[in-house]
Amino acid sequence: MLLRAGTFLQNRYEIIKRIGGGGMSEVYKAKCHKLNRYVAIKVLKEEFGKDANFVKKFNIEAQAAAGLSHPNIVNIYDVVNENNMHFIVMELIEGITLKDYIASKGMLDIKEAINIALQVAKGLECAHERNIVHRDVKPQNIIISVDGTVKVADFGIAKATTEETINAFALGSVHYISPEQAKGAYTDIRSDIYSLGVSLYEMISGRVPFNGENAVAVALAHVEEVVTPPSIYNSKISPELETIVLKCMQKSPDRRYQNLKELIKELQNLLIQRNDTSAEVDSQTRMIDKSDIVSINSIRRDNAVPSNRTGDSYVEEREEEEEEFEGEVKDKKKKKAVKKDKDVDKEDKKMDSIMTALGAGIAVIIVVVILFFIIRFSGWTPFPKNEESKNIISTESSSAESETSVKADVEVPNITELPQDVAKTRLESLSLKMAVVSSKYDDELAKDYIISQNPYPKAKASKGDTVEVVISLGKEPIDLSKLNLSGISTEAATKILEGKGLKVSVVDEFSENVEEDMLIRYSPSTAEEGHTVTLYNSKGKKVNKIKVPSLVNKDEESAVALIQAAGLTVGDVKTVNSTSVEKGYIISQDVKADSEVEPGSSVGYSVSAGPPPETTQATTQATQAYKYIASIDTTYNIADLIGPASSTTSVKIMIRLKQNVSGQVVYTTLMEPRKLTGDTILPVKFKSIEGAYGVDQGEVEVVETNSNSVLKSYTVEFFKVQ
Repeated sequence: MLLRAGTFLQNRYEIIKRIGGGGMSEVYKAKCHKLNRYVAIKVLKEEFGKDANFVKKFNIEAQAAAGLSHPNIVNIYDVVNENNMHFIVMELIEGITLKDYIASKGMLDIKEAINIALQVAKGLECAHERNIVHRDVKPQNIIISVDGTVKVADFGIAKATTEETINAFALGSVHYISPEQAKGAYTDIRSDIYSLGVSLYEMISGRVPFNGENAVAVALAHVEEVVTPPSIYNSKISPELETIVLKCMQKSPDRRYQNLKELIKELQNLLIQRNDTSAEVDSQTRMIDKSDIVSINSIRRDNAVPSNRTGDSYVEEREEEEEEFEGEVKDKKKKKAVKKDKDVDKEDKKMDSIMTALGAGIAVIIVVVILFFIIRFSGWTPFPKNEESKNIISTESSSAESETSVKADVEVPNITELPQDVAKTRLESLSLKMAVVSSKYDDELAKDYIISQNPYPKAKASKGDTVEVVISLGKEPIDLSKLNLSGISTEAATKILEGKGLKVSVVDEFSENVEEDMLIRYSPSTAEEGHTVTLYNSKGKKVNKIKVPSLVNKDEESAVALIQAAGLTVGDVKTVNSTSVEKGYIISQDVKADSEVEPGSSVGYSVSAGPPPETTQATTQATQAYKYIASIDTTYNIADLIGPASSTTSVKIMIRLKQNVSGQVVYTTLMEPRKLTGDTILPVKFKSIEGAYGVDQGEVEVVETNSNSVLKSYTVEFFKVQ
């Protein structure tokens, strides 16, 4: 089941759009409203979520991977099971998979490939040090971000696979699977090294080492077939790099690198050597002859000796394989020789026709030659001598070849939705240029990505031609004037802005004209997604506040006098039976003493009516020796009231005890009103709540004070204690 845009997971993650998927999962771009950041969410497909064994393994492995933190690993933020939906919340990487990158370039530059392999190896090394094996290393699980950082994704998922689930991803993974994985044998960190070797092979050769009609055929090839050296497909591959690749891809794990530290060291040394000699290497074309092939095969086979085979039988097999390989090379050379002879015959015929056509001009040519030598030996010449002459001829020849090359047609690649620098590199590899003709805002493409191109993909062009492109400026800044923020509450404005991907900062101000908690103004007038908008919230008119007097344990007459003297009014008065407070005296007040209120505000109170009529002298004496005590230990999530909006939205909350005493409701304040934000987890924790004597039950209430509405009620039992 695909998730629609706007769907919320855990009341926190809002689905933006689907960005990918495979045999096992669907991947979505989502926004985390709690931390205000974009994330990637990988949701297991429904059929795998029903497999209890798979889900168990998946959770264990994914949670282990969530503990990894490395620049070359895609971070896992959370592993969630919600309503039988299993998903992983991950770091969102803006970039391209290595598989797509290879597809766009054909094969990578050698130094670029080594650098990518190094970053992958470092990420895997971090996992291996924590006893986590990836088991599904492949270019599809390697992401190149827009800043060039390489990150490995999908740790731990492969281990969760069973016989029932293996076929779901086998086609995507089998080209990179180690021989021991293909045979269902024990796997360890050396399996990842094999898969990394296959990925590096593809980077430098532009193809996978083994192919077949189906997944089974490819898997068998990994187990049984000899690897074709990648230099057969790319002559720029040095023997040192080829040796590294072939060692990673040994059939026997014991013949591979035993850890990634060894591999990293050799790749680093090779990269240093290549930087020292890059000009020399790049200026030459290295051809693989028979001696090179024999040498490479010798290295490959020496490293691939099976542990259960020794002596003459293995030597004979090596010789047979070598003869077979050399026979293939001879056949190829023979075919090339035949082709060469045919080409020579063609050239001979061509020359005959040219000579016939020029027969009439031979005399003229002879005269020109004679004149040339007369001028030359007379001591004057307009032509450079000896080597200089050769250089000019060579240069002219090169220029002619270059001109011919420039005129050759090429197919324009599809560079839309690629980063500008990647697109430019792709065009330059085909001897094409890129020119930015305009730029505009785009809701889907990030800044500096290609929106459109001219000529269109697959059109014919000449080398040196220019491809005109339109570049994305990213999402258009939001015009706040179009959001109808005027005349609404600050809370409502906050929700609107956060829904547009903006951050909100609230500043309180007094206002003579704007009601309390309403929006006065905002700044700036336009903002880009992710930026902060300041909302100025009205506190109402500025007035001189009055301190509320303390009324508790005072007689009612005195309490009324104190309220009126302070410029306040008497609010609700409740009469409550009490065995601990004398009749006519104040038990509690509904506004906390010393708190500041506006002039004319009302203050209510509860006054004692004395003990209930049935209370005897004995009972009164008992109250002096016993108390009724209750306790509670829980929490209340304020987000349950106002939603997962943000830390900027706030409410006033109090906690009180409600009891029925002799038919009358009695309230006892446990927590005075407090201003709390939407991301608060409120502790409702009281070890010793003293209730009314003889009452064994009560309710602890969480109350929103502005509306006096009960948000949550917890029943508590009271026990008589000394």
